[in-house]
This record gives sequence, structure tokens and C-alpha cells, in this order.
Amino acid sequence: MSTSSVPRRNVLKLGAAVIASSLFATVSPASNLDLTPALALAQPTDQVPTQGSALTQGVWLWQRTAYSDGQTVVCADPSKYTLAFLDRGLYGVQADCNQGSGSYTVDGAQLTLQPGPMTRAACPPGSQDTVFLRDQGQVATYLFDGENLVLNLRMDSGNMIFSPRPALSLTGSSWQVLAVNNGRGAVASVLSETQLDATFGENGIVSGTTGCNAYRGLYTVAGPTIAFGTLISTRQACPTEAAAAQEQAFLAALGASTRYELRAGRLTLRNDEGATQVDMVRPTG
Repeated sequence: MSTSSVPRRNVLKLGAAVIASSLFATVSPASNLDLTPALALAQPTDQVPTQGSALTQGVWLWQRTAYSDGQTVVCADPSKYTLAFLDRGLYGVQADCNQGSGSYTVDGAQLTLQPGPMTRAACPPGSQDTVFLRDQGQVATYLFDGENLVLNLRMDSGNMIFSPRPALSLTGSSWQVLAVNNGRGAVASVLSETQLDATFGENGIVSGTTGCNAYRGLYTVAGPTIAFGTLISTRQACPTEAAAAQEQAFLAALGASTRYELRAGRLTLRNDEGATQVDMVRPTG
């Protein structure tokens, strides 16, 4: 059968599996897990705005608002206060626990935001949603200061400063596993006495720990799809039967994953049906 009749995700999985099985037919201790890169990584990228770039290039994180009377409101958590301008004159906004949309018009440096539908959940005490939305409604002009976006308020009353959201990527620092599909229709939290993680290298190699052993293997991505080749690991005995079962479930869940989702420090792997296989976060600090 030719690959032209095979779905793309299956071609990815088949290719990775064949290469992995041919290169790593035996299991060796962690110190000897030397994998030679065999596949190039094709990862999605987000554009990061630079000086003079368009409003529509990326998601903007609110950092602070400086008022003309000398007062400044600093955003406690920029990831919860964002603006995203779309090409069609629409924008999306997140204000802490609420989300909404609206329309905008640009005329030279002039910028007008017209609020639209917005959820009305009661955010936790200390939320800055009120001041964020209030100032957003007073925007009159905009400019770029380096890579930052500055929204000037009416009557020169102040300005809101936004930074570009960093590009989201699988690669980089390791991901800590929070939960794993146990193979019985449930996603179970990782045992408190174990630590599971995954690091996606730019050379197409995934590696980490299963809570009992070190593992490595090949992976490929194309758009939102992902495929893992054969994963090899060391053979130390797990301290408990529960840890051993978790290890097997984790490796099986990786193998069953065909899609991935990246959202602000969180990585979720899913199968073809959309069922969660592995849920991970990237530790901060």
C-alpha cells in the first residue's frame, strides 16, 4: 500500500516507529541512552511583534498603566489580561476570569476600541479586571516602543503598556506531568511519591523520566499533530505496583497521542477521538 492512501498522522507515526525500532532494538542503562537524531523537527511558531510591526501580529499582555497624575497600576498577572487584534477589525480580550470580543478601527495612529459581548463571572478578590476594561475603553492612539505596544488614553490621561506574548513551543525546558490516561477511560493524577516529565528536543528526540526509569525516543510534529516512535527506557524496578502501573500507562499514553495543544505553559496530548492522554505544565521559577 502506498503512503498516499495513509492518513498523514499515520505516516508520521509509522516513520518514527520504523526508524526508532531499527536504531534502538535493545534497552540499555540511562547512561548509555545515546540517540542519534534521525528526524528533523517541524514545530509551529508564533510571530513576536517588533518595532513597527502590526497590531495583529501576536497576543498582547498588559504590563501596567501609567497615569498622568503620577500613579501607576502594575498588572499582577499579565497572562490573565490580554488583547488580540484580528485582521477583520475584531479583537479578543481576556480580563482575568472573563473573556469577550469587540471591534476596532485604525486611522493612522488613532485607535478606537468598541466593546462587544463579554462574560460576567465574578472574579476573585483583588482582580484588576475593572480598571483594565475601564482604561481599555479610553484608548485614543497607539504606538510601538521597541517590541512593546503602548495604548495612549484620551486627554493625555495616561497609557497602557503591553508586551508581546512569548512564542509557544514544545521545545525548551522540561514539562512536568500532572495526569495520565490510565487506559481504563480515566485520567489519573500522578502519584505524589513519583515525578514524571518530558523534554522535547529540537533534534526530534523526546526524553524524561517515568517515575521509575529514564526513557527516550523519537517524535515528529506537523501542525497540531504529533507522533511518537518506539520509546526505550532503563529497567529499574519500580518501588510499588502502583508506580509500575503508572509507568506503563504513561508510555502507552504517549504512544496513543496524535494531537497536542499548547496554552500558556500547559501542554495536553490527545488521541484521535480528542481524549486526553497526558496533561503537563512547564514549571515556573
